[in-house]
Amino acid sequence: MSAAIAGSGVALLPAYVASEHLRSGRLAPVLPGWSHDCWPVYLVYPYRHPLPRKYEAFIQHVVPRMRALLEAGIDPGQGAVRPSSPE
Repeated sequence: MSAAIAGSGVALLPAYVASEHLRSGRLAPVLPGWSHDCWPVYLVYPYRHPLPRKYEAFIQHVVPRMRALLEAGIDPGQGAVRPSSPE
């Protein structure tokens, strides 16, 4: 991403990573209307058997909500993604 921001490259980034840079003008879309179909999201936690209830409760809470946000193209931290138009 730093190379793209510096003007030295192109980056394929998920909306939740690029949205602030698009809004500020540090990045501009180069292929509007084209997007990658799938962005993997990982939930990482220390291995314990059995899985503590608080971990299981957190996973049950977060997974469907993150899935819905990502499928809707909404940045979980910033709200709806509104990319700036290229100059």
